[in-house]
Amino acid sequence: METLVQLRRTYRGCFTKFIEKLEVFLKTEVDDSDLYVSHLSQLTEKYTKIHHLNDEILKLIQGKDRCTERDICNEIESAESYEDKFIFWRTKLERCISRADNGIDTYSVSESISNKRSFKLPKIELQKFDGSLKDWLSFWGLFKKIDEDSDIPNEDKYQYLIQSTLKGSRAREVVESFPPTAEITLKP
Repeated sequence: METLVQLRRTYRGCFTKFIEKLEVFLKTEVDDSDLYVSHLSQLTEKYTKIHHLNDEILKLIQGKDRCTERDICNEIESAESYEDKFIFWRTKLERCISRADNGIDTYSVSESISNKRSFKLPKIELQKFDGSLKDWLSFWGLFKKIDEDSDIPNEDKYQYLIQSTLKGSRAREVVESFPPTAEITLKP
């Protein structure tokens, strides 16, 4: 049994070193599906060897005359800690493979997240549009940002449009003549 324990210790050491290399590799943000698959195969192979040894050692422990419940618990907890690591890293690699296969550029996603503004701009007051052609371009230049923002639901866009028209004006009458539903497509 001591030989199996030593062999498992060696495989666990290799597994831990591989995970450290894997962490470094995943930080490089390479989007090569084949590399991810290769790393996943290596990870699975290393864990399979450990898992097989865990089973053998547990059988030997259970077969001992002076086997205690504590011995079995310690062995199972030790085995589960490596199983948890394996599942975590396997899942991480599977997600990377899926992203690479679907063409999602993880670099541009993380870059766009990091490029978000960390300061607040002052609020822009929408000018009230009365319906006159001479004011249309300046009004549309500001309202266009609301209209093209896919994060704002159409119902909210409609409310912004009502708020940005002058009360009692022909423009307000036209806007209010449409029902405030999601099917409305605001077009200039």
